Amino acid sequence: MKKRTRPLKEVVSSEEKLEESKSSVPKSPDQVPVIVERSSRCDLPEIEEKNIGQTRNTVEDSSGGAEPNVLEPVELSPPLPALPMVTMDGEQLLGIFQRLIESQTEQTALMREGMEDVTMGGAQLPGIFQRLLESYTEQTTLMRESMLDVCRAARVTPQLKVGSAMDFKELGPLEFYGTEGILYADEWLENVERLMKIVRIPDDLKVETASIQLFDIARIWFKDEPELAVPNLTWETFKELFKKKFFSEVARDALQDQFERLEQGNLTVDEYAAEFDRLSHFVEYMTGAPEVRARRFRRGLSQEIRLYVTSIARTYEEILKVAQGVEWDLGRRPKRGRGY
Repeated sequence: MKKRTRPLKEVVSSEEKLEESKSSVPKSPDQVPVIVERSSRCDLPEIEEKNIGQTRNTVEDSSGGAEPNVLEPVELSPPLPALPMVTMDGEQLLGIFQRLIESQTEQTALMREGMEDVTMGGAQLPGIFQRLLESYTEQTTLMRESMLDVCRAARVTPQLKVGSAMDFKELGPLEFYGTEGILYADEWLENVERLMKIVRIPDDLKVETASIQLFDIARIWFKDEPELAVPNLTWETFKELFKKKFFSEVARDALQDQFERLEQGNLTVDEYAAEFDRLSHFVEYMTGAPEVRARRFRRGLSQEIRLYVTSIARTYEEILKVAQGVEWDLGRRPKRGRGY
């Protein structure tokens, strides 16, 4: 295969042009200012004049013995680790975006410098590309940080709306007049407390909100009771005073006697359990005593069911479950009524 050669006339013309360009360039490379103009094909920021000094080499003739520039392999950075989910404030985000802008500007300058270096021989390309790689890695990290924070902010649970007395009234809470008795008083207290929790009444407004449903004797007590006139009255204190007033000792003793006489009789197991729970709520020795509660419930069961329960179950829940099963197996269909 023949080697293609340039015509002698073109070679002489090229040498003359090279001599003319050398005569017009200052001898000292340190004094060569390079001005990069805005490209008409891309909208990149202007780069100020730079003194290239000794950072570029001229292309030497191959006959001069100069070794060709060989790009050394650039070690790639490892994959970025997973970033922690942290929330940053506005100033931190502004700082990240400012660093992103600076990183973009630096990358643009490095790209321009690399393009200029190619025309001068490419001696500085490995270092330039290494700096570019580091800059891109930093920029990627900054972008991930900002994106994670934006996503975290988007997932913030909105603050729940605080309920008002009007919201409470719309749920139809029970009214209390003060003459209904201890059982209804306990039911009223449980009802208003549950509804205030549903509409999210603040703790400092619970007493005032619940008092809306007090009428007649109960309203007079609320207005005239000195212990209720203290500032910042808590809901727990209100409940204690309410029970002290409307859960009288006489009523408590009557319920305790009723509880002691309670037996299943003609009641179903479920009916007996419901009455047992209602009355045991007012018996002090039943509070915090699961073993005593279980023995008392088992003792009140009908004899035919109690025989099966005694040797199997130990806790109140176990006894109730076994009793329900035995009742079903026996095909027991008792008449409804109260057995005390």
